[in-house]
Amino acid sequence: MTNVPSNLIPTRVTQLPVAPVADPDSLMMIVYQGNNYQIRAGDLLSVTGVPITTQVIAGTGMAGGGALSGNVTLSVAVAGIGGTQLDATGVTPGVYGNSTNIPVFTVDTNGRLAAATTIPAAVPSVTGTANQITISAGPTIAMATDPVLPGSGGVIVPSGTTGQRGTSTDGNLRYNVSTGTFEGYANGAWGAIVAGSGVTSVATGTGLTGGPITTTGTISLDNTAVTPGAYTAANITVDAQGRITLAASGAVGGVTTFNAGTTGFTPSTATSGVVTLAGTLAVANGGTGQTTASAAFNALSPVTTAGDLILGTGVNTASRLGIGSNGYLLTSNGTTASWAAAPAGGVTSVAQTFTGGIVSVAGSPITTTGTLALTVAGTSGGIPYFSSGTTWATSAALTQYGVVYGGGAGASPVATAAGTAGYALIANSAAAPTFQQVSLTAGVTGILPIANGGTNSTATATAGGAGYGTGTAHAYTAAGVAGQILISAGASAPAWGSLDGGTF
Repeated sequence: MTNVPSNLIPTRVTQLPVAPVADPDSLMMIVYQGNNYQIRAGDLLSVTGVPITTQVIAGTGMAGGGALSGNVTLSVAVAGIGGTQLDATGVTPGVYGNSTNIPVFTVDTNGRLAAATTIPAAVPSVTGTANQITISAGPTIAMATDPVLPGSGGVIVPSGTTGQRGTSTDGNLRYNVSTGTFEGYANGAWGAIVAGSGVTSVATGTGLTGGPITTTGTISLDNTAVTPGAYTAANITVDAQGRITLAASGAVGGVTTFNAGTTGFTPSTATSGVVTLAGTLAVANGGTGQTTASAAFNALSPVTTAGDLILGTGVNTASRLGIGSNGYLLTSNGTTASWAAAPAGGVTSVAQTFTGGIVSVAGSPITTTGTLALTVAGTSGGIPYFSSGTTWATSAALTQYGVVYGGGAGASPVATAAGTAGYALIANSAAAPTFQQVSLTAGVTGILPIANGGTNSTATATAGGAGYGTGTAHAYTAAGVAGQILISAGASAPAWGSLDGGTF
């Protein structure tokens, strides 16, 4: 097939039988440098790639592998890597660390120990003096709950000035050399611990000076703007604490004239100063018009017995009537009054009852004196009515501007809804009346007489006709002809006619 054009070389050879087996000794045709050659399939594979029969073998610590006829996967087997598979790191095998040495390790990026050594363990030293314990480094020494300090002496706590205490934690104790008190820190603040008192500071409020006092001191009244001295007819200003905060003398005034009016009293002086009343209180102002020097009034003084009465004995005179006997009546003979026994068969008890509902009686019976109180109970806006032949009741509140109508025997009166302007109240037989517009045709029969504002006629107005009275009804003429005039016929109906001359 030398010098055969490439477009004539077949790309597929047909009608060839299929080889029964794939064998490395099978011969194939190849073209090399323009010449045709035969070659073994096995030799071709040895040149172009790995034979498919070649196996990938998993070594020590690996899993997977197989023939190259397909994809092959290799993986590290579980527990497959041992000491013989790892590279040496240079770390000397052995045990590192003991009771006096601390192991120190260096780990590389793959998590392996790259170096190992030990360093001596640092044991903290604890030294003590007469009043303190010092720990250089190492563990923390903790105190047990509710520890007991032995010995019979005291415990010295930290001390310093107020300015040195700063902030702390709850439960801290110290001695304040500025105030001379022990103090503790709680709830974000320092507070003094004083025997017998919890007061650590006394502040002064409005009107006081001298505070705050933390130990001893003096509290005084604060000065106001008022100048000390005497004031005449003073005008003063008082604050909420009762102090005079402003004062000034005013104009001299007071009572310049005094009149007791119609009382009968007379002032002993009509100028400023103490005014003393003299005279006798007149009857017109609730007095007796008498003095204790009056013989007629001597009987009035003193009125010491409960039940005594004061009786008029004349113009502007009075006397005292002693209390009467039990059950006696005060009687008059026209000129004076006296106690007298009650006549036989008199009233000994007064009772009052009311049946029917809305009125109730309280205070009955009365055997001596008392008050009968009648109480009316009803509904605001309602009206009373007989709910039975002997019983009163009240209706519910009636509609404003409604019309009241009966509910029947034993039933409450009610009211219609408020009407609309121009509407009339129309009866609805057995139903409640209602406000409706009045129809001029519905339900209207007959002819409205003239006496009632009607026409007493069913005549219909004629276009162009004239209305006239028949004496008993209204009627209309026929329409006239243009130019005609309406000519009276006396008591008969007028008629249309023409002007034919004559006197007008």
